[in-house]
Amino acid sequence: ALQYSSSMVLITDLRGNITYANEKFYSFSGYQADSQFNLEIENLFENDTSVVGIILDKLSQKINKTELLLKLKNNTLSWTSATFSKITDQNN
Repeated sequence: ALQYSSSMVLITDLRGNITYANEKFYSFSGYQADSQFNLEIENLFENDTSVVGIILDKLSQKINKTELLLKLKNNTLSWTSATFSKITDQNN
């Protein structure tokens, strides 16, 4: 379901390393799944502060949406509505 979603889907660890990105993300952003680009949340969004910090701060306030500037492969920026949730395992 995530692979064929009409929305871009990124899954990261708590450090911001992207562990999964769906086809919509790759087609919209222009990046390739096997790209040499270091796919980390901090490298994909234009912000003055840490994107991981922004997301964790929003989640601590029970807010799960914000807007971020996504850096596309062609070096342009695109405002993106971001919805996020924390997914945990037995080790939190």
